[in-house]
Amino acid sequence: MDIYVNMNYNEAANPKPRACCMKFRLVIKHLCLFESLACGNLNNQADAIALECGLPKHLIQDSRYLQLLGPAVERLLGTDSKALQAAYFDASGTSQTLGISPNGCITLPEPGGMIKALDVRNGQSLTLKLQPLSPTSVKFSREPLKPRADLKPTLACPREGLFASKTLDQPLQLSFSGDVAGLALRLALIDSDNTLVKTLYVKELAQDSLNLAKTLDVSDVAEGAYQIKLYGLHSAEGIDAPMQLLASDSTCTLHILRGEIKVGGLSRNPSPMIFAPKRFYPG
Repeated sequence: MDIYVNMNYNEAANPKPRACCMKFRLVIKHLCLFESLACGNLNNQADAIALECGLPKHLIQDSRYLQLLGPAVERLLGTDSKALQAAYFDASGTSQTLGISPNGCITLPEPGGMIKALDVRNGQSLTLKLQPLSPTSVKFSREPLKPRADLKPTLACPREGLFASKTLDQPLQLSFSGDVAGLALRLALIDSDNTLVKTLYVKELAQDSLNLAKTLDVSDVAEGAYQIKLYGLHSAEGIDAPMQLLASDSTCTLHILRGEIKVGGLSRNPSPMIFAPKRFYPG
């Protein structure tokens, strides 16, 4: 990569601060570093990664490195990098704490899985799906942390609860802004013994979309009364934070009815009136 720069100017005639020139030199420096990372030999790559990550060259391995940046794509150095936490989660959910270099770099494990990073001062976070190491894997990359998400989930639940036979209209309503990948949700159907009967909806960490279905299948659930409960978490709550019941209004009673309903005492006729649930309830 050839870069031609005309630096012939009269500083006395143009007394602008040197900050502009310093900023330009920094841009040129990063261009050269990325040329080394992309096109250079392994020795040049190691030199460039060591310089970017603030590590001695002898510590650089034949691995992948990820540099964490601030939301404005600024580098996190010194005390900023000390406020970072990072962990790797394998396919089984087992976590491994990752070390962070003085310039905010982490070494990515070879297997696939998930990376979570957090700035404990402000809740800025990153949740990233990690592909297994391959010959075509990029050796050095950068990712900015995302601002803390604003999540307001509710269940559309009337006072008498919800009724369904085989399908249920989606009761989950989300008012959400921020980092979707760092959000995890689970809509669970719980019986009277507080036992999980069925997971109605799940949104995993590192998944980039909510994928809310319009209807939920309850055809395999026995008749009876159940509680729908909404659990969730966001990466900003902590590297190993568990899912929690989000709020009291995140619970709703669901009645599964399929047989005929007999209702008596509504008139002088001693015979009970019979209603088919499907006439009144969706599904």
